[in-house]
Amino acid sequence: MNGKKIVFVFASVCLTLAALVSARSAAVDALWRTGRPDALLRLEPDHTAARMLRGEPGDLERAAAASPTVAAPLIELALQAESKGDLAQARRHLENALQRDASFRPRWAMINFLTRHGETADVLARAQPAAAIYEGDLTALFDLCLRNGASPDRIYKTIVPPRPKAQREYLELLLRRGLQADALAPALRLADAARPIDRQLLFDYCDQLLTAGAGAQVTRLWRTLPRYGAANGQCLDWKRPHVDGVSLVEASDTVVRLELSGRQPESATVLRRSLVVEPGKHYRLRALVSGEDTLRNAVEWRWNGAVAGSGEQSDIEVEAARPVSELELVIRRRPGQRPAEGPLEITNIRLEPKGAALAGSPRLRMPG
Repeated sequence: MNGKKIVFVFASVCLTLAALVSARSAAVDALWRTGRPDALLRLEPDHTAARMLRGEPGDLERAAAASPTVAAPLIELALQAESKGDLAQARRHLENALQRDASFRPRWAMINFLTRHGETADVLARAQPAAAIYEGDLTALFDLCLRNGASPDRIYKTIVPPRPKAQREYLELLLRRGLQADALAPALRLADAARPIDRQLLFDYCDQLLTAGAGAQVTRLWRTLPRYGAANGQCLDWKRPHVDGVSLVEASDTVVRLELSGRQPESATVLRRSLVVEPGKHYRLRALVSGEDTLRNAVEWRWNGAVAGSGEQSDIEVEAARPVSELELVIRRRPGQRPAEGPLEITNIRLEPKGAALAGSPRLRMPG
């Protein structure tokens, strides 16, 4: 037989073997898709997934032996041993699974096992590397650590990865559990990432802090939020209730511009803003009001619901009774006056501790 015939025969044999292997692989795939583990195991006795699916006596042991790098059979064996009360055997299976596979699933299985049996001292140490390598949703892991009694701050410092996705999951979990006071650190880290997807969550959290009167935390978070654009009435921004006959042209820290049609209600709050202050201190509200007499006289300032002064006064003293106070700009018709109509401009708005110098950029200043 010459060289060409040898090559031809060898090629034919290779093609035949390849065809047989391909046909066998196709048959295995078909049997797996149709859920026929018995037939599949007759064709391929060491098929790990089929052994686990069938689950007859000895199948899991055979699967574990046939696949020395796969942890899944050992995890199932651990669950079986645990259900029978053999905790020592269950733990051995889980430890062996971790030696085979250091991915998230075996780690998660061990953490749950320890939690179920009150061995919580080791949970945080095991949770940290598990969280570090897993790109999926870590909410359940964080929640389990909280339920094991770990403080939110300790969990954040030792377990929560710096990835924005993980920071968001932890922040959302804390807010759902009513732990707003413990959620500032992940919120600040999340704000640093400046992802548009996180904007609404951060502004909503800022509003929750305001409601809780957490002035210092509000101030820290508020400083990070301008990178997300306009606050649109949330957190420390002006709230802008709709008032018939009043158009808002501009509302910033230091300037308010309104257009009054003359058809507005007799009295209405047109702007409202939360301010962080220091309880017990006295502050001065300063502003310049521009417009005709009727317009200026229509302006009224309210501090925590009580009238503090009218627009004719550009220097109003108020007292801070709580960490977060409410400033309202009210437009009201004075007795004997016609309805205010036209443009109204209030500039150089500033709130500062009593006795502060007038020098510097005029703005609504807040402690912290």
